[in-house]
Amino acid sequence: MKKILVMLFIAIIAMAGTASAYQAVLYDAAGNNVAANPVLLKPGESIVLSYYASSIIPAEYNQFFEYTIEEVSVRAGSPATADASDVTIEFNTAYNPDGFIPGGASYMDEGVITVSLDEDAPEGARYYIEVGAGGETVEFQTASRTIETIPEFPTIALPVAAIIGLAFFMQRRKEE
Repeated sequence: MKKILVMLFIAIIAMAGTASAYQAVLYDAAGNNVAANPVLLKPGESIVLSYYASSIIPAEYNQFFEYTIEEVSVRAGSPATADASDVTIEFNTAYNPDGFIPGGASYMDEGVITVSLDEDAPEGARYYIEVGAGGETVEFQTASRTIETIPEFPTIALPVAAIIGLAFFMQRRKEE
């Protein structure tokens, strides 16, 4: 009975350690919260993001961890021509928590992730990206964003101009 209780106690501690994973968030290049989700990009545009992690334990301070692309996928409702390859994610360094934000074991790696949208990405497409950082024994939590393509100005302006023109034309005919 004693062995079973010890094994149960060890299992609970192991699960608690797994549950207290690092928390990660993507911010803009300057380290400000990217309030908008989805992030709106025109085809051919890029955005630079920062990776923020908290709950880092002292044993991981000043170590280098590789960034990883966990997922790039097309969201439901996107045009059929949308493809995950429309999005490119690049990292310009490894994750190295060497400078900490005051008040806790957290670190902002500023301006290290570049997300680019292909020139041929269809308008109205939505993409989901998820990145993480980690090493052989440490895995930081992944952080994600939705990227949405916004239409070019003529795509919006021409229909609006046509409707206004029709309204003026109909008004003119009523007056005659």
